[in-house]
Amino acid sequence: MLMSEVDALLEAVREHSRYGDRDYALILMMFRHGLRVVEAAMLEWKDIDLSCNSIYIRRVKGSQSGVHP
Repeated sequence: MLMSEVDALLEAVREHSRYGDRDYALILMMFRHGLRVVEAAMLEWKDIDLSCNSIYIRRVKGSQSGVHP
């Protein structure tokens, strides 16, 4: 996916979604971290460490789970 396509998707979500800011942040995070839908759905508040600015991502389908900045 080209960056211009991602930008267009993010702009559309922010303008036309009922929860534009939330959806924008979720799609951007999924793109930047290469998350599958199921991986994004498995995220919990305990996975986020605001003091270290990191997030723990549980991978599926054999990929390695780990901490992302």
